Amino acid sequence: MRIDSWEIRLLRLPLAKPFYTTDRAVDHCDTVYVAAKSGEAVGWGEAAPGNAPLLTCESAGGVFALLRDHLLPMLPPKHGWESAEKLAEAARPIRGNRYAKGALDMAWHDLNARLKDKPLWETLGGKERPIEVGLAFDRLPTHEDLYAELERAKNEKYHRITIKMRPGWEVQAVSAARSVAPWPTLLAVDLEGALDPADQGEMLYRLQDFMLLAVEQPFDPADLLSHAIFQESFRTPLALDESISTLLDAKIALDLKSGRVFCLKPGRLGGLSGAALVGEAAREAGAACYAGFDLGTSVAYRHMLAAASLEGCTLPADYIRFGEVFSEEPGRAIAPSPHEFPAKKEGAPPKEWQAVDLWTEPGIGFDPDPEIIEKYTVDRAVFA
Repeated sequence: MRIDSWEIRLLRLPLAKPFYTTDRAVDHCDTVYVAAKSGEAVGWGEAAPGNAPLLTCESAGGVFALLRDHLLPMLPPKHGWESAEKLAEAARPIRGNRYAKGALDMAWHDLNARLKDKPLWETLGGKERPIEVGLAFDRLPTHEDLYAELERAKNEKYHRITIKMRPGWEVQAVSAARSVAPWPTLLAVDLEGALDPADQGEMLYRLQDFMLLAVEQPFDPADLLSHAIFQESFRTPLALDESISTLLDAKIALDLKSGRVFCLKPGRLGGLSGAALVGEAAREAGAACYAGFDLGTSVAYRHMLAAASLEGCTLPADYIRFGEVFSEEPGRAIAPSPHEFPAKKEGAPPKEWQAVDLWTEPGIGFDPDPEIIEKYTVDRAVFA
C-alpha cells in the first residue's frame, strides 16, 4: 500500500465541563491526529495520551514533537507499506513511544480498510455484534456527585461501572456504588497504581466483599511481581492497564499470573496491531479483556471499538458521553442504546444493557470535519 503523504496535527479541544483525570480537573483535551494519504483516500489515526505525562510517560505535545522531529522523517512518503508489521519494523529504531507509533498504525489500518472498501473492524478480524459499553467515574468532587452519576448510569442501563479512587473514598465509595447499582451491574475499582503492596493489603481484601468484576492496577505498573503475589490469594480478579504496553509485557504478566483481566488500549499498545496481539495472547491464556479509552475524540474511539470487536474482548468496553464532554470535536460520535443480551443464568430472562452498533461504512466510518480540525489546530506538519 503506497502512502503518498503524512500529515500530523496537534489539536487543543475545549471541554464542555471539567474532566477529572488523575488528581486534577482539565478544561481542554490535547490530542494528535495523523492522516495517511494514498491517492484520494485518507486514513486517520489519533494519539491521546493526555495533556501531560501523568498516567504514562507520554503526552500529546510530546507525541507530536516525536512524530515531527524523529519518527516521520524515518518513514519516507511515496513508499509502499504492504503491512502494518512492515511499518512497525521501520519505526523500530525509536524506543518506546507507543502512542506515537500507535497513531501511525491506526492511520495505516484505517487507510487499508478504506482502500478495501470495508469497515475497519472487519479488516482487523472482528466480529459484527453489539459492543456492550460501560462508564468510568474519576474522582468526582463530592460524594453527592458520585451518587448522582451512579444513579444515572444504573437508570440508563450501563452494564459496567468503574470507580477511580481518591484518598479516603476507597471502601466507602465502593459500598455506596454497590448499594446504588446492585448485581448484575458489573462494578470495578481502578486504583491507577497508587497503593504500596506492603501496607495496603487490608483495604484491598475488604473490597472482596462487594462482588467486584475486578480491581484494576492496584500497584505500580512496573511491579508485576507484587500483582502476581497478591492475585494468588485474592478472590477478585486483578485487572492490568498501565502495566501492559507491549506483547512482551503481556506475556510476562500471563506467565506470572499477575492478573486475570487485561485492558486493551490501542494507543498505549502501539496501535490496533498491538492490541490484537495482546488480546489474542490473553484469550489463549484464559484472561478476559475489555477495550479501554483515554480522553480523546471519536477518531480514537472508532479504533477502540474495532479492538472491542475482537474475539477476546468479552467484557463491556469503555464509553464517554461525547456530547457532554466536548464543546465540539471533529469526529462523529456513536451513541449507545439499550440492547437485549441473554442472561448468563440458565432460564433467566434476557437483560437490557447499553451497547454500540458497529458501522458498515469503510474504515472508521467517517472523515473528520476539516473546519473543526483547522479551528483547533495548535501545530501542524506535512511529510510529502
